[in-house]
This record gives sequence, C-alpha cells and structure tokens, in this order.
Amino acid sequence: MKHMPLYILAALFAMIGSVHAQLTLPNQKPIVGARMPALSPDGKRLAFVYRGDIWITASNGGRATPLTQHLETDAYPVFSPYG
Repeated sequence: MKHMPLYILAALFAMIGSVHAQLTLPNQKPIVGARMPALSPDGKRLAFVYRGDIWITASNGGRATPLTQHLETDAYPVFSPYG
C-alpha cells in the first residue's frame, strides 16, 4: 500500500478544517394556544402554559423559555408574592 505524501495530507486536512457546519437559527413563530397567563408581582414577567408545560417571558414580549419539560401536564402557574 502506498503512503500519501505529507503535503497532500496537510492540504486535505486544511480543506476539511475550513468547512464548518453552520446551523441556522430556527424561525421564530408566535405562540398560538398559550393558556392560563400569570403576571409577576412586579409586572415584568409573564408565565403561561403552552403544550402542557410552563413557559416564561418578559411581559413586554420577547423570547419565551420553558420552565418545565416533562410528560406530565402543568397548569395554573403562580408567582410567589416575592417574585
């Protein structure tokens, strides 16, 4: 079996190293079907139920993040009086 010259291997690794998989950001779509909203005592955050999990976001809008993620269904989010 013949060995490939070192400069060819170096060129191949340089080409492979310069190719990066770029992930595109997912399309942001409005959440349709959110239920049971709860406003924080200071009015800055909003919790709601979506697809059986509790999510939270800024009350003036923005990206929502899930607080729970499991098979059970969550409902009626409530903020403590202290936030």
